[in-house]
Amino acid sequence: HEKIASIGVAVRRWVGYHGVALNVSNSLADFDLIHPCGLHGIRMTSMAERLGDRVPSLARVRADVTAELVARLGYDGFEEVPTSAFRARAGIAAAEGASNRGTAGTVPGEPGGTHAW
Repeated sequence: HEKIASIGVAVRRWVGYHGVALNVSNSLADFDLIHPCGLHGIRMTSMAERLGDRVPSLARVRADVTAELVARLGYDGFEEVPTSAFRARAGIAAAEGASNRGTAGTVPGEPGGTHAW
């Protein structure tokens, strides 16, 4: 069995956390060290591994998944903002010495990545 995506939801101290991960073209080597989502006998895969040369870019997958989610939730559209503006709106200060490690979906021309708002 193979797993290509994960959805997580947690509540701790009355605060809800959520996330979604879809493996597009990332390295899967570290997954050999764990049991994804605590499931034994599950192997992680990616769109690149399954589609080969036909894999879309991360930017294309991000745009398509965001558009589909927005439509399914009944919204008319969305605004994509640079991470710095997202952090400012949310009152989140960038950590000192923070790297761009968490910006795998960075859109060209947008330093630090983007978020759908």
